[in-house]
Amino acid sequence: MVTLGVMIGRFLGKAVGQRAEIAGGFILVVIGSVILAEHLGYMS
Repeated sequence: MVTLGVMIGRFLGKAVGQRAEIAGGFILVVIGSVILAEHLGYMS
C-alpha cells in the first residue's frame, strides 16, 4: 500500500507539481488569514 502511494505521488508530482504547490500555498495563506481574523475578533 505504501509503495502504491509513492508511485502515485511520483506520477502526480510530475503531472501537477507547480500548480499543486501554488494551490497548497494559497490554502495555507487562507487558513492563516482566517485564524488571524478570529483572534483579532473580526469573525465571531
